[in-house]
Amino acid sequence: MKKRNTIIMLPVLILIAVLVAVAIYIHANPIIKNPYVQEYLPGTGNIIGDVDVEEFESHGEAYAIGADKDGHAVFKNPHAARKALLRDYKDTIKECQKSGALKGTNFRFFNTDAAAAANLGSDAFFIDGFCDIYENSYEDFSYENES
Repeated sequence: MKKRNTIIMLPVLILIAVLVAVAIYIHANPIIKNPYVQEYLPGTGNIIGDVDVEEFESHGEAYAIGADKDGHAVFKNPHAARKALLRDYKDTIKECQKSGALKGTNFRFFNTDAAAAANLGSDAFFIDGFCDIYENSYEDFSYENES
């Protein structure tokens, strides 16, 4: 009887382990809804906005900006950009979290007023700009096309 229970439980445990591994991977590497497909050149074609590409790229290659199919600014490699931000601005991220300017590390929302009130400095405002671009890779823009 014990051998039969073991045979039944082993596949269940393996399935649970696989599901946990997949969940961890997806949390660390969310699915990109709006990937980089064209260069971001403000004022040309279908490009939306006026992001200072050179400013982002001056912080490192991982912060390279491109555009999605609709012309929104996105990171060329958002996973690499997130990893670089977590490495390069570790202390500032902690300060932003303490002040309430940043919740968690999903980089989808930044409270500029909280950062200003806490006097967090220019690195915090780079993180604010990062959040604006980073969320574009994951945000659904379909609402813009509705009338």
